[in-house]
Amino acid sequence: MKGFFRFFENEERVDSIYIDQKYAGLILQKINPKTEQSVDLILDRTLKNWNKSLEELPFWLKNNYGIENIKKHLVKSKKQIYQV
Repeated sequence: MKGFFRFFENEERVDSIYIDQKYAGLILQKINPKTEQSVDLILDRTLKNWNKSLEELPFWLKNNYGIENIKKHLVKSKKQIYQV
């Protein structure tokens, strides 16, 4: 699974980012693979470059980690961003 998320974090494939992420998302949706990686690690790796018009990644995250765990990470991240 570690290598799989490179499709969502690779900023160098500008011309094919949508298609790369769309197919990766469809694979996530179809296979629904499990991972032992933390939701924190996956969100940190993918949110910056994830094409927000693709819905498969957030649904996979919700199915594997639960909405409450995702919310906790986002709140924690927001607090870290605004700390001076």
